[in-house]
Amino acid sequence: MAIAFLGSAFMAKEAVGSKISLNHLIIAPRNDSKENSIEDAENDADTTDKSQDKVISSSMETTVSSMYVNRDSGQHVSSGMLVQPTFTLTHNPTEIYFSVLFYGSQEAPEVDFCFGRITHFGNVEVDTGVSYYNSLTGDGNYAAMYAGVKGPKIAGVTPSLYVEAVYSLREEAGSGVLCRLSAEKEDFLQIGDQLIGLTVDVGGNNGVYHTDPMLFSYIRGTLSTKAEIHDVVFYPAFSIQKGFGGTGGIAGDETLVYFGINYKFW
Repeated sequence: MAIAFLGSAFMAKEAVGSKISLNHLIIAPRNDSKENSIEDAENDADTTDKSQDKVISSSMETTVSSMYVNRDSGQHVSSGMLVQPTFTLTHNPTEIYFSVLFYGSQEAPEVDFCFGRITHFGNVEVDTGVSYYNSLTGDGNYAAMYAGVKGPKIAGVTPSLYVEAVYSLREEAGSGVLCRLSAEKEDFLQIGDQLIGLTVDVGGNNGVYHTDPMLFSYIRGTLSTKAEIHDVVFYPAFSIQKGFGGTGGIAGDETLVYFGINYKFW
């Protein structure tokens, strides 16, 4: 359960205030670097000011991915295309949010609900909450608690840690803990005026979903950028993941290559 393109629950939260990373998919971190242009920076500031004027704000976005890969566990859920719309309500004064995510995969459709809060401690951002994952195929439903910590930049690299405790509502499905450590560099590469970011993720688990426990089960690299065509802004990303779990590991031993596009409606 969880995503493929580049996404997962910490992702779902990226959807929240542009930082989602819910347990499942979502494409890779958006590269909204203000270096793209002064105009972009001014537009972002205007949008932020308007959003903060509202007590409650909403956002709607969708990600289309060439395959379904869980961002946090590294699990290859489905080889078919995945469409993941996400709707989020945020109480701006407290940064408490509620998100609904739908995983439109023919083989593994799912609806997830997340309730959490983002808190800032200086330059450190902490995202905590609870989730309910509802499989529409009857493969198993889960309740979860998650915590994500995003640190300040160090030599231009932003580190983050995501931990999720999953409780299976069906004993045979397997409870456990997932962990993902990430490093993001927004200006990894520049081609002309186009900035391309790089995110490297490594993850492990203690045997969740009745798989072999592995401290280091996969490594993934994702290139992402911001693109605009006729005033339509979207975020393409390209990922390569290598699993180290063998036949019993959650990420297997596959090498996966996949891509996706994220678009924010509002």
